[in-house]
Amino acid sequence: MRIYTTPRTTAQYYDRAPLTISKSGSSNGAAPHAATQRWTYTVPSARKLLIELLSLTQIRLTVAAPVGLWQNGIQYTPNLQGIATIWVHISLGNNIGDKDHLATGLGMTLLPGDVINQVDTDTSTGGTTTQQSGMKGTEFDA
Repeated sequence: MRIYTTPRTTAQYYDRAPLTISKSGSSNGAAPHAATQRWTYTVPSARKLLIELLSLTQIRLTVAAPVGLWQNGIQYTPNLQGIATIWVHISLGNNIGDKDHLATGLGMTLLPGDVINQVDTDTSTGGTTTQQSGMKGTEFDA
């Protein structure tokens, strides 16, 4: 008896009309500020997004008096179901040059209607910070 499997009927994701998606944002020496969204991306209908890289960096440029919580984060909303913070830097550092940096090669697949964005905030009184973020992924036919 011959045993065989049927050939794959769906091409690999990188062969289904791939499109590179990249987003980045920066607060560039911002004074204290409320939660501010720097970029957002919504997966179109009939498409998916494979996230390949997320990056967050934040640095204190001038001293605050007094320091408050300053943070930089990535949020995920699965098809408008409710926001979840999936990655965040939180700092109370108040020395010039205090810095945090994270980068990861993720492997997260977003479905049609899913949203990913970046939000940063600085609740200090005075002082300045720079918060940067980036995302790279491949969008393809679902």
